[in-house]
Amino acid sequence: MPAQRLSKGLLLSLSAVSQAWGMARETAKKRLDVAGVEPADKIKGHPVFALKDVVIALSGSEEPANMTPFARKAHYQAELEKLKLGHESGELLTRFEVEREITGIFAGVSQFLDTLPDQLERHGVDSDQLGYVETLLDDLRTKLHKDIANGIFRSAVADTG
Repeated sequence: MPAQRLSKGLLLSLSAVSQAWGMARETAKKRLDVAGVEPADKIKGHPVFALKDVVIALSGSEEPANMTPFARKAHYQAELEKLKLGHESGELLTRFEVEREITGIFAGVSQFLDTLPDQLERHGVDSDQLGYVETLLDDLRTKLHKDIANGIFRSAVADTG
């Protein structure tokens, strides 16, 4: 039975669900039952399901808070395994590793900023220009410090934790 459009939204028969997701009717029925999806209506005596409910049940996009305890545990175990695999493959870093790298980058930037006025002085920059450059560098250091203190870079670290 093809999809039907009724006041309850787009409705799919069990056959249409199984064809769309490429699974046997029995498998589709079992997964809908496990997810607690009830038929939205009956057409010619056959149950039809709301497309929205079917997509949530079969795509795995349900919120963990709405899952059964078993499904929620399986979801979080799968997520943990995905994180472990990402870390083992080198695609994810721990918070400590990210913080160490960022610290190293800022140490290099800070050293450059500290030595720039001396380098400019050795190359003949006059004292007025040098004072202006030092003021700009101090302002830049202050801005970087505030950005770090206000958590601008924490979002990059928060997900690796």
